[in-house]
Amino acid sequence: MKVIKFRAYWNGDSIPGSVERSRMYEWDELLRWDSIHPGYLPVLSTVLLQTHPNWSVMQFIGILDANGREIYEGDIIDTANDIGVAIYDEHCGMYLIRKVREKLSGDLCITGSLYWDKVIGNIHENPELLEKQNATS
Repeated sequence: MKVIKFRAYWNGDSIPGSVERSRMYEWDELLRWDSIHPGYLPVLSTVLLQTHPNWSVMQFIGILDANGREIYEGDIIDTANDIGVAIYDEHCGMYLIRKVREKLSGDLCITGSLYWDKVIGNIHENPELLEKQNATS
């Protein structure tokens, strides 16, 4: 059975009831949001409908990396010979790893277990990983 879940990154001022500014919220936090932050707008529908510019939504792609970690859209993946970002390509209708290095052309199709690939970060919390990779290519 396909597991459908999301996580969301809040990039903005602190949310009422929280001292944190920008951070990632996991699926279980989003599901419990209204009971944790009463009186604030219903976050789950706001996040999933993408009606607030400070929320970035990432869907679980249904695959685990070599360490058993769930892979979401926007995750930075260390593959056997490159660094890439997990994306959904609407033209292909599937998830891909968009490679960062220009000299290694083409995207990697995600068709099954990524038993050799590892999530090393995500585009919101670790953009320096992509910058560092671009500098070395």
